[in-house]
Amino acid sequence: MKKYDGIFRSWHWVNAILMFGVFITVLLRETFLNKHNVADILLQKLSSLHLSIDEAKAITIAKAIREPMWQWHIYLGLAIFVLWIVRMFLFGSVSGKINYMHLKDNSFHKLAVKLGYIGIYIAIFVVSATGIAINYHDAFGITKEFAHDLKELHEVCAYIITIFVPLHIIGVIVAENRDEQGIVSDIINGGRLADS
Repeated sequence: MKKYDGIFRSWHWVNAILMFGVFITVLLRETFLNKHNVADILLQKLSSLHLSIDEAKAITIAKAIREPMWQWHIYLGLAIFVLWIVRMFLFGSVSGKINYMHLKDNSFHKLAVKLGYIGIYIAIFVVSATGIAINYHDAFGITKEFAHDLKELHEVCAYIITIFVPLHIIGVIVAENRDEQGIVSDIINGGRLADS
């Protein structure tokens, strides 16, 4: 019997791709497509053409320029929320719960890692649920003020996930080179349970 079935492995890699996509949209929004940077470029270019608009209008145009990219952030966030729901169902499968069996038999390190994953699942839920609530606040009857408060929680959880991803990759590399040889190939080809 495979340690990780095809559904679990697909969930893992699709989730990784979607997370990478979300990180890219945030990176673009905060750097190249930052509304102030784009507004400055607009003001400079218009000035070189002997045209002018005020800064507020330039920022409005800058937001419109980045809006299609930000829509991808929303679509990817919705997909991550759906995958989170799938992951909750996968906890009922052998592949989904194998890491959480016999917790009391684990070393402190292994227990901390497993609890860390549970924490990340909570952070993914919070970041995706708050993202949905922020984006559709009118439909949910949420005030703009409360949506702003949710945005702060959304960003805190996003930072937690952003810290987790490189730690996860480093941890996998360390585990692969220490006591869990084959961990990478297991999540690619499924691996085998110890008793099969």
